[in-house]
Amino acid sequence: MSSSMAKIRHELFTEIEENVIRLCKELKINDDVCKKIGCGVSDFIADFYAGQVIYFPAQTAFRRGKKDMQIYKKFNGNNYTELAREFGYSDSGIRKVIARVHKQARQQGTYETSHF
Repeated sequence: MSSSMAKIRHELFTEIEENVIRLCKELKINDDVCKKIGCGVSDFIADFYAGQVIYFPAQTAFRRGKKDMQIYKKFNGNNYTELAREFGYSDSGIRKVIARVHKQARQQGTYETSHF
């Protein structure tokens, strides 16, 4: 494995550890416990996924889903351009989001018909 990949791998585990520690501290957990939890999470991921290649897409479905719902909730039936500007999408991108969320909501029986 190249040294640049080793560096990236090291940075990933360092970031994971530091973020877990930060989150624990925000929850007012003792500093020593935070460090143990951070190291434990990082070590677990390294051991459990050892030898595997994992791809992290730029925008996971979970994050996309949250953003999609924000867009959908602000949608009034004809404000595609405003939403596109606000969220950094094209008009057609907003239309795709609305269609995707509408389809999911319809399948789950949780959508409002006021905009459609």
